[in-house]
Amino acid sequence: MKKTMLITGSSSGIGYECADKFKDHYEIIGVSKTPGPYVTEVGDLKDSSFRQLLVVKYQPDVFINNAGIGGSSNYSLVLDTNATAAIDLLLLFHSKMKAGSDIINISSYSGWQQGNQKGAGHIAYSATKHALSFASQSLAFKKHTQIRVMTLEPENIVSKIHGQHPFTKMPSQSEYDQFDGNQQLPMPTRYIADTIEWMLMQPRWLNIQTLRITNNYIQK
Repeated sequence: MKKTMLITGSSSGIGYECADKFKDHYEIIGVSKTPGPYVTEVGDLKDSSFRQLLVVKYQPDVFINNAGIGGSSNYSLVLDTNATAAIDLLLLFHSKMKAGSDIINISSYSGWQQGNQKGAGHIAYSATKHALSFASQSLAFKKHTQIRVMTLEPENIVSKIHGQHPFTKMPSQSEYDQFDGNQQLPMPTRYIADTIEWMLMQPRWLNIQTLRITNNYIQK
């Protein structure tokens, strides 16, 4: 019998790549506002009753807490989605999941950056990612639960999240092969899924509490 993996934001981006990568090894429970090939439950995570339904209905072996939105002028929406919903799900599933389970929270390197913000939406985005990382790391120290809680904090990835990520188009393979440090290349979402696989493969006596991955380039 396959273990189960619940992924929020599974219709696109990192969530979709994770579902596609792990579909042969886990029973995928995909959650998204929009239907998709890896979406099991369609609903809005800002709705507390929908979040409660997920927690009552499922007890996953792996929970990838991924759903989020980019910075926008409606910063309260950013706060509700990236902080309230994500942290609520983290706390609820952590209290329900059995020993030997894993939680991976998809945060962001921007949660630790200060200055150069482009408005209230971007400040809210960074604040929510910082809050998620803090909550994740706090739970990671609850060692007696035997549930590993991990945080992945990538910098720039290829993403269609409007208003936050500057890289919406995948570079060509030749651009990656010829990288010389003078340009900033985003991380493919598949790379993030591969990194999550590595985190999950670690022996149970290890916990990758926080993994921060930055883009390597010459800042001008």
